Amino acid sequence: MPRRRLINGVLDGFLGNLVSRYSEWHGYWLLGFLAVDRRSLEIDLLRSTCHPVDDLHEGKLLRIASRKFSEQLAKWRIPVAWVADARLDVIWSGDVVNGFVGSVRQDGYEVTFAASVKTDIGRTISRVRRVFAAPHNPRLERPSARAA
Repeated sequence: MPRRRLINGVLDGFLGNLVSRYSEWHGYWLLGFLAVDRRSLEIDLLRSTCHPVDDLHEGKLLRIASRKFSEQLAKWRIPVAWVADARLDVIWSGDVVNGFVGSVRQDGYEVTFAASVKTDIGRTISRVRRVFAAPHNPRLERPSARAA
């Protein structure tokens, strides 16, 4: 029988999957499109809502995040009834940093993904993942083979 402490694994798996190359839009890494506007987002993972969501790419992130969270709950066999609230905060740094996109050095931003779950018994479990994301540049990026 699963235990609530396994929600730690749910959040780690969720964040790892979300920031991976597999979160894409037309074969390109979705975060590259979001790096253009760099708006902080608050996503309710249970209700599939987001504040703000005025953009096609933000809507795509909302759908991917909600789906990946549900997949991780199922993978870890965690009943949805154990999750009273689940949210993801996406926070962009204001400072330009230099990092790699593939093997090419580019200017971009640090993005913090903070996921938290409040359980049905009132415990809050949180995980954070930080990644470098540069604005989408089709001259430097190759689309995923899955997009074909």
